[in-house]
Amino acid sequence: MIFLIEDKSSRREDYGWSDKKISSTSEILTVVENAISLNKLWPDIFKCGNVILFHESFAQRETVENKKLVYSFQSSLEKADNIYVAFFSGSNSQSKMDGNRCSLHVQTLYANLDVFISHCKNGIVDFRYLMFGEHPQIEENLLQLIRKTNQNNIISSYVSCEKKLLVFRTAEDAIQFPVSNAVLKNGCDYNCSDSDLLSLVKEQSLIQYDAIYIPLCMGETLSDFLGLRLAMFYRLYESINKYAHIFIYGVVDSTLLLKNECAEILKMPSVDYIPAECKYFIKSLNDIHRINNVSYRLGLKSIHLNVPSNIGDNHSIANKWGIYRWSLALDGDDDDIEKNNEEIYNSLYFRYLTALYPPSKIKQINKDDLKLPITPNDEAIMPQLNILYIDDEADEGWCELLCQIIYDINNIKDFEHIGRELKNMTVDEIVNHVMNKITESNINVVILDLRLHSSDFNEANIRNITGYKLLEKIKHHNRGIQVLMFSATNKIWNLQALQEKEVDGFVMKEAPENSIDQDFTKDSILQFIELLSKCSKHTYRRTLWPRHQKLKTRLEYHLRLNNVEEKFANNVLLLLSMFEDALFDNHQDHALDNAFVNLFTIIELTANEWIDTKDNNYGKKPYFKDNGDPLFLFDLNAKEIRPRRELQDLNWKQKIANTLYRVHTYDKHIIELVNKRNDFTHPKGKLTYFNVEDIRCVFEIVEKIIYNIQDN
Repeated sequence: MIFLIEDKSSRREDYGWSDKKISSTSEILTVVENAISLNKLWPDIFKCGNVILFHESFAQRETVENKKLVYSFQSSLEKADNIYVAFFSGSNSQSKMDGNRCSLHVQTLYANLDVFISHCKNGIVDFRYLMFGEHPQIEENLLQLIRKTNQNNIISSYVSCEKKLLVFRTAEDAIQFPVSNAVLKNGCDYNCSDSDLLSLVKEQSLIQYDAIYIPLCMGETLSDFLGLRLAMFYRLYESINKYAHIFIYGVVDSTLLLKNECAEILKMPSVDYIPAECKYFIKSLNDIHRINNVSYRLGLKSIHLNVPSNIGDNHSIANKWGIYRWSLALDGDDDDIEKNNEEIYNSLYFRYLTALYPPSKIKQINKDDLKLPITPNDEAIMPQLNILYIDDEADEGWCELLCQIIYDINNIKDFEHIGRELKNMTVDEIVNHVMNKITESNINVVILDLRLHSSDFNEANIRNITGYKLLEKIKHHNRGIQVLMFSATNKIWNLQALQEKEVDGFVMKEAPENSIDQDFTKDSILQFIELLSKCSKHTYRRTLWPRHQKLKTRLEYHLRLNNVEEKFANNVLLLLSMFEDALFDNHQDHALDNAFVNLFTIIELTANEWIDTKDNNYGKKPYFKDNGDPLFLFDLNAKEIRPRRELQDLNWKQKIANTLYRVHTYDKHIIELVNKRNDFTHPKGKLTYFNVEDIRCVFEIVEKIIYNIQDN
């Protein structure tokens, strides 16, 4: 039985192994996608003679507890001697085999899995079929071809060349090179990991060469054609030899190279594949041509590298790439950032990205530009910011970068994060844990990632994604809590769904495709500052919203008990709802003006109800608590309050003023607010607009009015 221990169906599909194809081989192939299934099948997997194909990043998205289980399983695999084990990943640049163990690249495994399964069905378990496909003798054939070429390359006399040449040669069966003054790098027989190949490039970067000759077959497995990969590093690494002419020499037809991902290097200008024979070496001397930056940039656009399976998916790439780019723009540095950026420097794929989008193009941001643009008036109306950052990747470097902006530069002390601990929780546990933190700590600003659980990455419906569920919960708990989404998603339908749930802002983590815009990194950081500033100015809503809900509840209570006229109560309830909708509409240009007018209309309704219909002789019900004589009114412009017995012809301002007096809010400032509202409704010149302080003031008046409704 063959057990394919692989956590991502999308990766299998990318390499042509759909669920339908896998089901057609179910009599011999079993797929294990998570730690829970792995634990259940553990006894069956270790039965004598079984074949285990194990992806080395299988534990990557598991919880902390489940990772321990996977690591224990992996340790058992390495010790078991009665089973066949193949370790595969995107980081394996070459294939190796040792008895009943092998390691290989993910692309190689899926390309040859059909052939391997076919032979296993016939009772032949031979990893050479997994490594080399239908023709496992390719290794022996290549070795014979190399030895034959060496026999034919009898050099009777060497030639010299005016240009500087660097020639890499293998430790065994090295192809002879006929140029006497070339610099020979002998013994090129390394493990050939990306870091090893990069070290080779760095070691030879002190001298500028006109041409570099690289053997196609290097490393332990000849058919991995790792010379292509070394050539790729030379073109992508920022050194004085980036523009040198590269000749890759080998003994096979060039068509055999096409399946290799790094064959893309042959699309670059001044990169040629030549036969490993003396006459072709000598002929190549006349073709040497160092390229310039213009042709280099054009050639770079023609090549394409796939995301290595060991890194993950586009979400993982965006996180690592975004941390790298932000750290350069912010000059941020700590252990987590350094670890992240180390992978950027050593990985071929990230070298490809940094060549496409050079870090030198990233614009530094002045510290002054990172300060929240808050005016003294904002500080007066804004409560102390209490920010919570929620992201399962927070501890990979993002938290430190945000801390630099929020804590170090803007001196916001109440900044916490929830990160790595999420990896050990279910979706429901994540939601409950976060909501408890928000409630207990009086959080008023949340910075939220969309995908917080491993199940989110295979979920097509955004409504089932953890971050969306949290946004929904937060806004249900308190519509006034500001939620700033900080995520790698770039799907327009996701953004629309988040807007429908009243997300207060969205900042996209920088994916590589965004970096085509040289200003994207700086712009996204400044956008984060702008949105955080906007959120900070709206934090008053967090305390206003529950008070607003209590007002509606209290008015509904009085309506049920007939403590208030039905028409009046329903009108006030409608206006309260209209106020709420206006205030929380993030897409409305004049939300405060509409919110103020709706609240003030409640005061006007009350004035009509309290002043015009208060006379019991007309049979009207006095449902407001009295402040003295119900007919004790006063003149607005009088220096002293004096009784006014006449109810007729009481003008609008005096009715409003008397209403405010009865709920103990009458003062000079309130009258200025009344005048401001009148100027807004009946403008004589430039329109007057309302601010947050006006909203808070008029809300308190409405609050006092509703709390002045008396119980029977």
